[in-house]
Amino acid sequence: MPLLDYPYASVVDWIELLGPGKLKVGREIEGGNKEINEIETPCVLSIQTGINEPRYVGMRGIRQVASVPIPTLGPPTWVSTRPPPVKQPMEG
Repeated sequence: MPLLDYPYASVVDWIELLGPGKLKVGREIEGGNKEINEIETPCVLSIQTGINEPRYVGMRGIRQVASVPIPTLGPPTWVSTRPPPVKQPMEG
């Protein structure tokens, strides 16, 4: 049974956006092999440690962008705004 009635993928170590409503996710399986799947959004992902390598910016880069205005953006049009499904308790 899907978690929260959404598609899910576990132990994901990389994500690629394929377009509106679709992701390609990869994970490492036994023996160092990779498993690659496509999944529809909205979805639930559990992320493997190390997916995000931190970037450190030097002082020169910080000073260059200090005066640049930050634009305000809304959510992308493909992001679902529907609430999660509500499960009714079983009668018994």
